[in-house]
Amino acid sequence: MSKERSIRVGAEGIIVQDGKILLVKFDDEHGPHYNYPGGGHQEGETLRQTAIRELREETDADVEVGRLLVTGESAPFKVEYVYGSTHYLKLFFECTLKPNSTPRLPDEPDPHEIAVEWVPIEDLAK
Repeated sequence: MSKERSIRVGAEGIIVQDGKILLVKFDDEHGPHYNYPGGGHQEGETLRQTAIRELREETDADVEVGRLLVTGESAPFKVEYVYGSTHYLKLFFECTLKPNSTPRLPDEPDPHEIAVEWVPIEDLAK
């Protein structure tokens, strides 16, 4: 019998270089938008391991995971949000690229993932 989670936990990576931040671009039913690379925790891994795995899956990059920067919560019973009825807790970690690791769109990207881009930090509000 599987256990139902009342909250989903995820880990995201924040990578900043030369005044730009690494983002993943998606185009889905919400239209084109950017997300921080990351995703849901899987049983048997630490949250730092989740960040490493998810960044590899979404950006084909190998990273070192540093300090926890911020947490975010999506509580669907409080506001309507993109995760639908899923209560979601995200932990955002500072990450750095390992030597010779170059982010790119993976050979088998997530559904609706169309690009991996360095976006100038001053453009984030746009």
